[in-house]
Amino acid sequence: MSGYKVNFSATDAGFSGTVSKIKSSMTSMDDNVKKVEKGMTSSFGAMAKAGAAFAVGIGAIKAVSAGITGTLGTFKDALDMGGELSDMSERTGIAIDQLTVLRRAFENSGMSADQVGTSVNKLQKTVTELGEGAAGPSEAFSKLGITFEDIKDKSPTEQLSLIGERISEIESPAQKSAVAMKIFGKSGGEMLALFAGGKDSIAEAAGQLGSLPSIMAKVSATFDTTGDN
Repeated sequence: MSGYKVNFSATDAGFSGTVSKIKSSMTSMDDNVKKVEKGMTSSFGAMAKAGAAFAVGIGAIKAVSAGITGTLGTFKDALDMGGELSDMSERTGIAIDQLTVLRRAFENSGMSADQVGTSVNKLQKTVTELGEGAAGPSEAFSKLGITFEDIKDKSPTEQLSLIGERISEIESPAQKSAVAMKIFGKSGGEMLALFAGGKDSIAEAAGQLGSLPSIMAKVSATFDTTGDN
């Protein structure tokens, strides 16, 4: 879904109220799906009623996603993105709004949105090793002037911003690459594209997305469930 355009700003007034209605719609949808399953041995009339109720639930979800689908292209894109964000959040422990920003920052750098999860997981592992005094991570972060205390309590987004700022200050391309690879492994070279703008790369991505990250934080779980159903 790379290349989607984003125009969110303050135009999602009332969205939160609408989103809150999704949960009750989802409950009704689940109940109606069960009715349809039981209705396989019942009359077609009963099945039709259950199907109609299910369609109303889907309609509610589509209505809520109207603004997002205008951004992503299709209703399916919105469902897919919600599912991907929910799954990635479970794997990394990162809040969905932060993941939404990181996805855009990675895409802006020519990387795949799928690389967010693996890159963040590698960073988390490296930071843990830094705290344990491992030689490789200690050497890399020392060259960036970053201690374990400086970075341990920061969110992954803040960690990446700090690392990007410090790496961008290194003049030697070879040293930049060496440090990045000690922190991110084989993907370190690709991460340099993200860090080219220093800490501003992620801030720029956040500015491009406007209110979309907070919206996706509210609806991703519902979209994930809807897509699965």
